[in-house]
Amino acid sequence: SRNYISVGPLIDLSWRKSAHSILRATYFGISQQPSLTQLLPTVNNSDPLHVVLGNAKLRPTFTHSISFGLLFTKPFQFALTQHLEVAQNQVSTKTYTDSIGRQISQAANVQGNFNTGLGLSAAKKIKPFDIDLAATSNIGYSQFNNYLNSLLSHNNAFNVATGLTARKYRPDRYDVQFGSSIEYNRTSSSLNQGSTIKYWTLSETANLSLFPTKTLEINAFVYYLWREKTSPLEKNYGTATAGTFASTNFTKRFLAKIQVNNIFNQRAGISRSTL
Repeated sequence: SRNYISVGPLIDLSWRKSAHSILRATYFGISQQPSLTQLLPTVNNSDPLHVVLGNAKLRPTFTHSISFGLLFTKPFQFALTQHLEVAQNQVSTKTYTDSIGRQISQAANVQGNFNTGLGLSAAKKIKPFDIDLAATSNIGYSQFNNYLNSLLSHNNAFNVATGLTARKYRPDRYDVQFGSSIEYNRTSSSLNQGSTIKYWTLSETANLSLFPTKTLEINAFVYYLWREKTSPLEKNYGTATAGTFASTNFTKRFLAKIQVNNIFNQRAGISRSTL
């Protein structure tokens, strides 16, 4: 028999230098015990060619999370955030084929998994034009180690992004918003070093709401996404979507809304996995 002790420490510190600024630091830990199916062998009489071995030497996974934040609101809003998450004894599954053709699977601990990131944001109202401007930037890096069949794969991901938004709002008249952002991504794997994926993306948004009356809103929006090709056989990808809606409040509890989406018929999704 084995005994496990689960702990979840939490430390939260904050320092308010003035009414308009605060510095905060947080740490917490999460413990996750191995499951019985990971510790003990599992017998499947209906499928004898797939054997799941137990691993009584598995150690609990413990995740450390640390974050820092600096915020002040004068003379403009500004925030600086940083986070770090480290996982010890992460559990992955190792799979191999034995000499008689059976597929053997067994859980094993892996080390070195972590992710970290830094974020900046700032916002200010430009009084002469009554426009709200906001800018954001962030950078992130992660490392994830896991087994692919019987081989240990070291995977890395890096991304950096920045964006700018502008908004002009007049109560009961109109609300206009524009946004633009650009992002760079790079992923790689030690088991497939010749297929590092790296690409840029650009997105643009525009949103307009008109308020002809106190209870009526007429809205139109456009979204454009461009993504750089990730292999010589691909092409750069670009799509634009647009929509509109009208809504009105007949009473405080009853709202009627008519909406049309995907006017350009270009809505699409992007999904990607790296081994």
